[in-house]
Amino acid sequence: MDVAEKIIRAKEDIDEVYEAGQSSMIDESKIIEKTVSGNYISVDDVSEIPHSVACKISGVDNPETVQVTRCGRNLLNPNDLGGGELVEYNGVPCYRFTDSPKDASNICITGCFKENTQYTITLNGYRKATSILDRIAITIFYTDGTYDAVYVMINNKTTHTTRKGKTILKIISAAYGYETAYLDLSVSCLYEGTNALSYEPYNGQTLTPKVDGTVGEMTSVSPYMNIFTDNAEATLEVTYRMSWGMQEERERFFNDFQQGKINVSISFEWLALDKANTTSIINALSDTASGQTLTLNLAAVNTAFETSSGAKDGSTSTKFAALIATKTNWTIVLK
Repeated sequence: MDVAEKIIRAKEDIDEVYEAGQSSMIDESKIIEKTVSGNYISVDDVSEIPHSVACKISGVDNPETVQVTRCGRNLLNPNDLGGGELVEYNGVPCYRFTDSPKDASNICITGCFKENTQYTITLNGYRKATSILDRIAITIFYTDGTYDAVYVMINNKTTHTTRKGKTILKIISAAYGYETAYLDLSVSCLYEGTNALSYEPYNGQTLTPKVDGTVGEMTSVSPYMNIFTDNAEATLEVTYRMSWGMQEERERFFNDFQQGKINVSISFEWLALDKANTTSIINALSDTASGQTLTLNLAAVNTAFETSSGAKDGSTSTKFAALIATKTNWTIVLK
C-alpha cells in the first residue's frame, strides 16, 4: 500500500467514525415518525435534529411538472417575489419594485396560501434613502375572479383571513404612488396566524418530484415546517420525525387534561373549538395556578357563543363572560 492509498484509507476510516458518532448521538427510542397528508402540510412539532423528510405527491397526471416547496414558518420567499430585483439598499437586502408603465414590476406571492386562514404580514419599506413608505397595498386574487384589497401599514402588521371555499391565485402588491420602492427583506415576513412574531429568515427548498411522485432530498426544518405545491390538484404525503420533547410535553398535557386539570399556559389560537370543547377547557383550568394564560381563537368564540340578541359576538356574550369569570386567576386572551 503506497502513501496515496494510505491517505485515502485513513480518510475513509475517519468518515466512518464520524458517521458512527453522529448516529450514536440519536437515541432511537426517542425517534417518533409521523405521517401526514393533504394539499398543504403545516406542522409545528418537527424534531430539532436535522433529518431527511419523505415526501410523495399524487392526484396529478405528470408529477414531474409540479414544484414542491418546503419552508419554515416565514412564508415570504425573497427569491420568488415577481419581476423586481434583489438589491442592497440602506445597508440591508431589499426587493426593488415599481409600478411605472415603463418598468412594471411588483411583489407577487404564489403557492403558499390556504383558504379560510388567518395570515399576518409585517413589512418595512422605503421610497427614497430618507423616505419611509407609509403603506403598501396588497391584492389577493382568487381563481374565480374575485379579490380582497388589503393595506399593510409600514413598520406594522396587518392580519387578514382568506375567504372560505376560494382558491387563491396570487398575491400582488404594486409600488405605491407609481414610484420605485424597496421592500426591506431583513424585517419583512409573513406568518400563518394572528401574531406579529419576531423575524425569521425564509428557509426554503423547491424540489421537483420524480415520475412516480416521490420527492428526493427534502430536509427538515424545526420546529415549524410548511410544505405545498404549485398545483391545487396535488395531494402530499409526508413522513417526518417529531420532536421528542414536544411530544412528551403534549402527552403530559393531555394526561393532565384527561384528569380534568390544566396547570400551565396553553394556546388554542389555531383551533376552531366549539362551545362544548371551549367550556370543557375553561372548566379544566387549575383554580390554584397563577400567572398563566389561555389563548383562544376569537372567530371560534364568536361562532360558539352568541349575545342575548343572537348576534355572533362571543367576546361580549354574557354566557362566555360568566364562564371565564369562574377562572379569574387566569389571563384569557382572544386572538
